[in-house]
Amino acid sequence: MAEFTNLELRKARESHKMPRWQLAQEIGVSEETLKRWEYGDQMPEPDDVGAIERALGERSMWHQWMMSHYDSYRERYSQAPAYGLTSAVIRTRYELSDVMTLQERVERDAVDGRLDDPALKAEYIQQLKEAQAAIIQTLEELK
Repeated sequence: MAEFTNLELRKARESHKMPRWQLAQEIGVSEETLKRWEYGDQMPEPDDVGAIERALGERSMWHQWMMSHYDSYRERYSQAPAYGLTSAVIRTRYELSDVMTLQERVERDAVDGRLDDPALKAEYIQQLKEAQAAIIQTLEELK
C-alpha cells in the first residue's frame, strides 16, 4: 500500500474539484488548518481524516492514512485490505474505543440527567458522530 501523504490529501481534494474553503467548511475546520495539512506543516488527527474521507467519498483514505502515520496501528492492522469490510470493521473498533475512553467521565457528569461540562459534552458528541460514521460505513459494507 502506498503511503498516504499531505500531497495525496491535496490531490484527493483537487480530483473532486472541491475548493479548499468548501472542504474545510464541510469538515468543520478553518481553511488555514486544511492548508497546513495539505502543505505538510501540520498533521490532521485520524478523526479529521475520517471527516475528509466522508466529505470526498474516498473509501480508503482513513485506513491508508493510519497505515502511513501511526506505527501502533500499522503493526496491528498491516494485513487489513484498504477497502471493504475489514477496513470498515477496524475503523469502527477504533472509533468506538474513543467513545469508551470518554464514557466513564460522561456517566459521572450525567448522573443528574444532564451533561454540565460543555467541553466534555462537545467532545463526546464529536466522538459519537465519528463512531456513528464508522458504524454506517460498516453497515454499508455488510449489505
